[in-house]
Amino acid sequence: MKVLEDKKWIQGKWIKNQECSDLELRKRMDVFTDLLQRKKTMVCSYPSPTGMIISKAVYINFVENGKEIWINTDENAEFCQYLKSNKQVTGFIFDEESVCGVMLQGQAEFEQREAYIRKSWRSELNDWYPEGMFGGDFKVIHFTIQQIKVFFDSRETYIEL
Repeated sequence: MKVLEDKKWIQGKWIKNQECSDLELRKRMDVFTDLLQRKKTMVCSYPSPTGMIISKAVYINFVENGKEIWINTDENAEFCQYLKSNKQVTGFIFDEESVCGVMLQGQAEFEQREAYIRKSWRSELNDWYPEGMFGGDFKVIHFTIQQIKVFFDSRETYIEL
C-alpha cells in the first residue's frame, strides 16, 4: 500500500500535505474498510461512446480480500457493453451519515466461475431474472481495486493497493 497524494481543502484551495502519517493512513483505510463492509450499493462511472460520463448504481454482492468486489448487472445494460471493450471502471461508495466516501479505480471483468455466480445470486433476483442465474441476462462482474481515494474531514488521500 502506497500513499500517492494527501491533500486538504484550506481557505478555498487544495494544500498538499507533506506526508500522511501511519496513524492517518490507518484511519483512512478504516473508513474504506468500514464502507465496504456496510454499504451494498456502488455507483460505477465510465465514458459513453460519445464521451459523456455514464453512472450506474450496482449492488455489491460480496467483497474478498478488501480489494475485490463482486457486483451484478443485466447483460443488455450499457455498462456490460462498455466492459466488453474496456476494463477500466471507477466506483464510488458514499456514507451520508458520516459524510465519508471512497472512490475506487480498477479493472472490471465478467466472472465466469460457477462458484462466484452462485455466491452472487439472491432470491430477490428471481423477479429481475426469471430465467435464473445461468439461463438469462444475469451477469456477475469481478471488480479488482487498484487505487482508492478516501475523503473525509476536508482531506483527500489517494492510495495505491
